[in-house]
Amino acid sequence: MRMRTLLFLLLLPSLAAAEDRAQSLLQRMTEALRALPAYEIRFAVAGREEAVEGRIAVKGDRYHIELGDAEVFGSKESRFEVDHRRREVVAAPVEEGSANLLSDPVHAFEFVASQYEASMAGEHGGQALVRLRPVAESGASMPSMLLAIDTATALPASIRYELDDEAVDIAIRSVTRSETGPKAFDRKAFEGYEWIDFR
Repeated sequence: MRMRTLLFLLLLPSLAAAEDRAQSLLQRMTEALRALPAYEIRFAVAGREEAVEGRIAVKGDRYHIELGDAEVFGSKESRFEVDHRRREVVAAPVEEGSANLLSDPVHAFEFVASQYEASMAGEHGGQALVRLRPVAESGASMPSMLLAIDTATALPASIRYELDDEAVDIAIRSVTRSETGPKAFDRKAFEGYEWIDFR
């Protein structure tokens, strides 16, 4: 028993250092994204089926997501989800405080430091893996996550959302500065589409 206690005490400094490293990486990532007035993320989402390529454009509080046959237009006030295959537009209120990149790419990483406990899961080849577990009663919107951060640029490289019975992986191909910003929602562009409004 004494040996276990001694080992635990010896490991405490390295555990604290790893936690500090994880928090430092999250802080650097948030600052790196905030430093870009407008940016574009190219990514691929993989679940149980094949991967689907996508693109996110962000500027201020506005964003535009393209993923397969769908588009999402978002702002502070509203979110418009367009399904071109079904010719349908769903208007919904903004999901505040979401740590899901596809629900709110503007603020997805802002809540991570306060709502999730961060720990290092490894570091290799210029990427650091940070495990994020929801803090009890924090109101965290997502279950556990595994976030890869490029240690040179401090930008996200991949995210794994660990859901109850499956994992959803988002591989981030690139994060680049944009001059144009996201495409704005124009209702006239979707004439003839079914309109569903939950606002």
